[in-house]
Amino acid sequence: MSSRARIPRLVPVLGLLLAGCSGGLHSSAPPEQAYLLRAPPAAPPGSVPAVAGGLLRVARPLAVPGLTSDRIMAVRAGQRLDAYARSRWAGPLPEVVAALTVETLRASGRFASVEEDRSPIAADYVLRMTLRHFEAEYPSAGAAEGAVAAAPPPTLRVTLDCLIERHRDGRVIASFVADASTVATANRLGSVVEGFGKSARAALAQAVEQTADAIASDAQKFASPVPSTNR
Repeated sequence: MSSRARIPRLVPVLGLLLAGCSGGLHSSAPPEQAYLLRAPPAAPPGSVPAVAGGLLRVARPLAVPGLTSDRIMAVRAGQRLDAYARSRWAGPLPEVVAALTVETLRASGRFASVEEDRSPIAADYVLRMTLRHFEAEYPSAGAAEGAVAAAPPPTLRVTLDCLIERHRDGRVIASFVADASTVATANRLGSVVEGFGKSARAALAQAVEQTADAIASDAQKFASPVPSTNR
C-alpha cells in the first residue's frame, strides 16, 4: 500500500489524541498539592524596640544545587537527593523563602520598613541569603513519600547563610548562619511540611535578631556626634 493511502488513516487518530489531551481523558492519580509557609503573628505595637536605620530590603535568596525548584526535597541514604511525589511548594523555593523572610521581618516589629527585592524604594540596608539546607533528612533508607513508611520520621533542616550589606557603599557589616532543625512528628507529608515551617521560623527568628543588632550597631556609628576639635 502506498504512503498516500496510509496518511488519511492517521489523521482521525491524531484528532482523538488531541481531544483526549484537552479533557477527554482523566487520570486516576491523586492531584498534586502545593504548600505555603507562614510567618508568625505580628508583634503587638510597642512590644519590642524598633531599630533605627531606615529601610531594609530582602534580596532574592541564592540556593545551592537541588534547592532552586519548587519541589519539596529529601536526603536519603547515601546522600541521595529525592523529591516528594505529587507535592511542591507554592513557587520556587528561593521565592517562597524570600516572601516568608519579608513577612517575618515585618511581623517582628524590629524594623522601620522592610521591602521585597522588586521594590523601587531605595534601601539603606540589604539582607542577602543563600539557602544551604532546606531538606528532609532521613537517617536511614526509606521512602520519602506522603504515606506512612517504615523509615523513622525525617529531620527538617533549614540553614541560611546571611549577610547584611550597607546599601550606600556596598560594605558588608555582618555575616552569620541561621540554622534550625525539627524532627517530624510522623513520616507523613503533612507532618514534614509542618516541621519545615517550624525550622524555617526558628532559623528566621535568629536572622531577625542578628540583623536588628547589626543594623542598630551600624546606624549608631553614623548617629553619634563627631567629637569637636575646638579647644
